[in-house]
Amino acid sequence: MFGIGWTEIVVVFILALLIFGPKRLPEIGRSLGKALGMFKEATQEMRRSMADMQSEIDAEIREARKAKEDLTRALLEDQTKPEPAEQEDPRSSQRDTRDDPDAGYPPDPPASGSSLAG
Repeated sequence: MFGIGWTEIVVVFILALLIFGPKRLPEIGRSLGKALGMFKEATQEMRRSMADMQSEIDAEIREARKAKEDLTRALLEDQTKPEPAEQEDPRSSQRDTRDDPDAGYPPDPPASGSSLAG
């Protein structure tokens, strides 16, 4: 206990008895006992609090690791999936005018014998 043997404890007790007297010694002992009890209670509360914080931190770490694994798995699945076949655009069914020489020109005028004004 704190590196103090029984002989040292007896010497301290005798000195306390001589210094404080027999009337105040029980009062001092009670106060010292209460103080040690409060210190022990505070120490236990601190240990519980630290253990609670540690378990919360561990839970957060587990959640972060799980989220990382889920993201990694999702990215790997996206990379290994074949890309879906491109759907044909409905506009592509229109006539391809790239190679047509008449494409993009206005229609020919009406024949020369007919008149629109009349």
